[in-house]
Amino acid sequence: MNVAACDLGGTRCRTAVVAYEGNTPHLLEETYGSWRSKDERDLGQVLDRGIGATIQKFNGQIHGTALAVAGPIPDHRTLFSSPNIACLHTITPLNLAGELERRFDRESWCANDVEAPCAGEVEMGSLRGVKNALLENIGSGWGGANVENGVTFAAEPGHAYIPQGGVLCGCGKTDCAEAGASGIAVERRLREMDSRGEIRIPEEYQANPGAFADKEAEKGTPWAVQLYTSLATFVGNVWGTRLNYRPSITHIAYQGSMLECAMRIGFFRDEVRRAMLARSMLPQMHENVQIVELAAPKLQSGEPLGPLYGAASIWKRLHDERRAA
Repeated sequence: MNVAACDLGGTRCRTAVVAYEGNTPHLLEETYGSWRSKDERDLGQVLDRGIGATIQKFNGQIHGTALAVAGPIPDHRTLFSSPNIACLHTITPLNLAGELERRFDRESWCANDVEAPCAGEVEMGSLRGVKNALLENIGSGWGGANVENGVTFAAEPGHAYIPQGGVLCGCGKTDCAEAGASGIAVERRLREMDSRGEIRIPEEYQANPGAFADKEAEKGTPWAVQLYTSLATFVGNVWGTRLNYRPSITHIAYQGSMLECAMRIGFFRDEVRRAMLARSMLPQMHENVQIVELAAPKLQSGEPLGPLYGAASIWKRLHDERRAA
């Protein structure tokens, strides 16, 4: 069974064929393609250049198409919103799976773009064999997914309500977790500190002030240590709250540019765990929760293959469920 899988994010489109021998997947690297799709506004062109080109490149039968997309798609068919993808944000809600089936005449399923890499980690990475876990993606925003009894589900931890005095989130609501601890939130705080004269962001870091804060935190500069300690406390409190909702969690996997950089700093990691256990109602149970980086395969260039494995895995699960019904 062969699935043409696509990961359509806000910046790039990545595609490849995932071939199944029984339940074992194998991504065919010779079919892999990646291109910058950020400014492309025609959905048909994006799909044709991505999935369509992959189908044409593959010398064999394609049984289905799977698409991971940035936005809520709870039934794996209808995309309700996608504000960060130019070819989608003006035409939602959209039966995206139906559009794929119309265009490519194959069974199609879609998944959220954090749900897919989480399924990839269950299939091929750090969550392999894990029954109950969280995946937290904190980059410019804050997304997530849950693993429940080995099955992956999309989640929105970044839009949990955390009182902050009315801080506006990009979703239009106030006091979302994302508004307090995300790449955009960090940049906002750094620019406010710069405007008040508390710090000076060097010219070479004006486009990416978060990298400046990372460097200063690693050096132990007091203002950066204070900033990152408060961010770690915030993240740990959210994670501890999520553990209270689902006490059976044994692993938390993480990704995202902001969190990956911050978790390399020892005091940040330590404070996240301390705050998480302080918020947990079962700290003795959760003290052994593993906090892990993603480990699904990557290309030599470093491009992640987990979302493609995951999109294909979700497609296969839904395909098998449909056949069994």
